[in-house]
Amino acid sequence: MIMSEKPILLVEDSPEETQLTLRALGKNHIANEVIVARDGVEAWEHLVRVGAVDPQAPPIPAVTLVDLKLPKVDGLEVLRRFRNHPRLRRLPVVILTPSNGGWRRCQTWGTRVGWTRARSGPP
Repeated sequence: MIMSEKPILLVEDSPEETQLTLRALGKNHIANEVIVARDGVEAWEHLVRVGAVDPQAPPIPAVTLVDLKLPKVDGLEVLRRFRNHPRLRRLPVVILTPSNGGWRRCQTWGTRVGWTRARSGPP
């Protein structure tokens, strides 16, 4: 079982996609705690707390998995904010997108890993 003391932050608004991702992590024996944010605002609020210089702050995630199409604040804006925050800019981010075009846009923000996935339902 692969496990780090740091959690994984999953930013995904679709319950179906969330379950698929959790199942994939489990099948690959990744046992980290997974924190789920349902939109870009919720993700950013969580990351502001972990990015604070405070011994009581939650740990910075080992990796963040971000869907590009999110309500309130989209995945590209969340990624831009990560890269502009002094304590979060080196946070590993995996972009979840059903299109290569979305992946190419993320590369401009320093993303090196992307996961282009098939949609589980209609677009």
